[in-house]
Amino acid sequence: MNEREQNIVEAAIKLFAHYGVRKTSMTEIAAAAKVSRQTLYNSFECKEDLIFAALLCCGKMTKEAIERDCAQVADPGNRLDILFEHMSAIPFKAMQRLPHFNEVLDVGDNFEPERKAQIKDNYINAVRLVLAPYEKGLVQAGIEPIQLSKLTFSVFTQIKRDANDVEGLRDLFEPMRGVIIASIQ
Repeated sequence: MNEREQNIVEAAIKLFAHYGVRKTSMTEIAAAAKVSRQTLYNSFECKEDLIFAALLCCGKMTKEAIERDCAQVADPGNRLDILFEHMSAIPFKAMQRLPHFNEVLDVGDNFEPERKAQIKDNYINAVRLVLAPYEKGLVQAGIEPIQLSKLTFSVFTQIKRDANDVEGLRDLFEPMRGVIIASIQ
């Protein structure tokens, strides 16, 4: 995405999260992004395209943040805590703060499989990055790293919807964390 498209996506997400997807018009998005409606439509045909671009962008930024924060961390527990923070705690807090954020996620849940796969890939690759130093141990334990990465992503996705608070979120993650650590030692 270029800078203008990034600006449009950021404006759209703020409006969607605050007012809801259905109650936000493309005209309001254009005004918030300080672009003309034509410029908006030249980049994004509809709200779904904006949400797709936003979810892709969030995935990319999450992956980059995890990579940055794990760069000098060797301890598997600490690496998993970084992963938990970026893939569960931060998004969970955003979901709690923004009244209509679930509406954005609901649109994402209904994307066609190709779009869903593109979004998931950023997150699955972020998990793989965290587990990379321990792949040999995982394989020796009979665990395929890619399968564990997919499972971990699915767990993070689900626990954000099941928890009532960050402490509950952490409680839901702890068994997965323990299993992963036990598998690589």
